[in-house]
Amino acid sequence: MPSKNKSSDFKPVMETDGDFYSEETEGVHTFKLFPPNGCVERGIYFPYTKCGYTHLARHEVIADIISTTIHENIHQAIDQITDWEEEEDDIVTKLDDVTEHIIIRRILWADEYLGITDKELN
Repeated sequence: MPSKNKSSDFKPVMETDGDFYSEETEGVHTFKLFPPNGCVERGIYFPYTKCGYTHLARHEVIADIISTTIHENIHQAIDQITDWEEEEDDIVTKLDDVTEHIIIRRILWADEYLGITDKELN
């Protein structure tokens, strides 16, 4: 478990004009075979408990399970970065749910947003 002294826990991964760090978080991701009654989401992340869930019965293929899991983990990463920024500065703007989902879609489908074809990737 990381100590409360963040500066001693940071392990630089890459430094450019900004600082990028790697640090353990307290977040957890769980796979549930069946979601709770009434839950229609394929996956869900709860920022207050730092828990993410992928509901396996809501998916038809493994690729969708992987995509949902990545999606929920990006929610957790955005939440963690926001927490770190709040510790450093008292002024942090949290993303609303719609904006956060737009950002996640653009991350997961970056090649489509940037107009990159499969041929260019190979």
